[in-house]
Amino acid sequence: MKQTMTLAQAVDKVVKNMSGVMSRQEIVDAVLRDFPSKAKDPASSITTKLKWHPEVVVLGNGRYARTDYVLEGIKFRVRPTAYEIADGILNSSWFTPFDQVMPPLKSTFVTGGGDLIPIVTKVLDPAKLTDEQLRSILPALEQDFLVHSSAELLSDMAMFDELDEKDQKLLDTEDDEDWELEYDLEDDDEDWEFDENEDEDLSEEEMINQLREHLKAQGKQEFQAHDFSAFFRANQVKQGDSLIVTMSPAKGAYIFEHEPASKAQEILIKQRDREISQLIHKAVNRDRRINARDFIFQICGNLDWVKEYPSSHWMEIVDRDDQLRLIDLLGGKPEIASIDYHMLFDMLGVDEKTKHKQRNRVLTLEQEINDFCARFEDEYTAATDELKGEYDDGGTANVINPDRKLYQREAFSLFDEDWEDDGIDDEDFEEGLGEENNGHFGRIGLDEMEDEDSDMEAEEEISGEEIFDHNTELIGRFFAAQKKKKGGTSLARRKASDVALFADFLARYHDCALEYACLDSLEEFLFSWYPRKVLNSTASDARQIALSLREFYQFLVESNIIRSAKFAEAIYKLRNLAAEKVELYDRLPSGKDFQKLFERLFGWEL
Repeated sequence: MKQTMTLAQAVDKVVKNMSGVMSRQEIVDAVLRDFPSKAKDPASSITTKLKWHPEVVVLGNGRYARTDYVLEGIKFRVRPTAYEIADGILNSSWFTPFDQVMPPLKSTFVTGGGDLIPIVTKVLDPAKLTDEQLRSILPALEQDFLVHSSAELLSDMAMFDELDEKDQKLLDTEDDEDWELEYDLEDDDEDWEFDENEDEDLSEEEMINQLREHLKAQGKQEFQAHDFSAFFRANQVKQGDSLIVTMSPAKGAYIFEHEPASKAQEILIKQRDREISQLIHKAVNRDRRINARDFIFQICGNLDWVKEYPSSHWMEIVDRDDQLRLIDLLGGKPEIASIDYHMLFDMLGVDEKTKHKQRNRVLTLEQEINDFCARFEDEYTAATDELKGEYDDGGTANVINPDRKLYQREAFSLFDEDWEDDGIDDEDFEEGLGEENNGHFGRIGLDEMEDEDSDMEAEEEISGEEIFDHNTELIGRFFAAQKKKKGGTSLARRKASDVALFADFLARYHDCALEYACLDSLEEFLFSWYPRKVLNSTASDARQIALSLREFYQFLVESNIIRSAKFAEAIYKLRNLAAEKVELYDRLPSGKDFQKLFERLFGWEL
């Protein structure tokens, strides 16, 4: 029978008829009734469409709901500034990201008593703006500049056909109906930007003066906004008071109530602020950068109290937190990230609040690095203390068995006779290790490829090839032994891949096989090379690699290849410090502060 509906249409139909919260399976079953599929995993395609559907909120744990259902009755807090109270107009940013569902100018604003808050046309006369008024609109204009600069850069990047479909959507920054600047300053033929010196930031006073001159050149501007003047007068609203805003998508309305500062439940507000902050940090730590709309809507669907008594506005919570930054490349569609998160568009400039946070973060990070270095010295000494006598004179605990020749001088038979038949599945190992190695080696920085000497002599090339073949066979034996343990083939592949990464490091930099590793080479690999050279190194991977190497060298001891694995055990004891160093390196700021902090963290000059 000919299909009468596409998958997208079937999903739209189910979403339109959703009531309340539905499970993933309920939605999949409903979609497949309209769109029977012979695909191996149709649920995956349906789930992907749900994730990006503008009318769906992903609540977590396989639960979904319509945005209008989630937002019905939720409350959020607005603390109007003295300028907003005097002017009778609220900054549009208070309505982010709710404006993506209910644009303010297309919604009804009413008081708790049912009085209409009207939309009026006002005139902005730049000549009459005070410094305080200019200061209040400076962040919006600064963000507008960054949005358009980002669009221009993305356009340049598109010339190289390097943008995927998702990135290409970033180029469309003209969807102004979905967001509002408080003041609609139309672009003239020349795009305006602050005349910032690349090496020195402008003071706030200088930027305000530039803004004043620019606005005067623009002339008077008309704009539409809701006029709260009568509401503010009737309720005697003062700076420090709050407006409690209740959303009703069913009525297309925002409902406003006044809460004097004296009646605010400050203890409860702080408690709920902490809860929101903890959830933000948890999400940012997991994903590094989160979409504010998705996060806030998910919060609204999971916390009952958002329909009772609200926290501070989520943007105020982010603004007060020195560990977080707000990113808004598309204007009105913000994301939240760690203050340590750096991206390509930062080179265009960042807003003043983020700059201030980043400056404070550099000072904090420097102290954290100093603390790390001191703890590393103490813990390294403690972990390796029992090895001192063995290593000071060339080492005896980690050398190859005395009856074997040095590998670089003379080829030797790798395995003893009792290794002849252990049931290793070479094809299975090569396939599994190949997949994992592609993941590891694909993460090595491009500069690593330039470290190899293209003029290597023939005999050295042969030696390197022999080392590679030798290491591969040795790792294969380790893989075969690990497959028989808890975790099976999957975990064995991961461990073999970790060892293969270390083997590649040894061959490149020390021209030796795995069994010739020592305490120093393990430390160099895990604490210097891995954080710097593996593109997507992570703290958890660093811990896992330390575990994999410890088990590998214990395996060599059990196989009578080396005498002791104490050196690998010592490094394993430092695995949490290895993870911490990866995180510290990831947080190093770009620009002039990078070199100073890098040299302190790694103990050598660039």
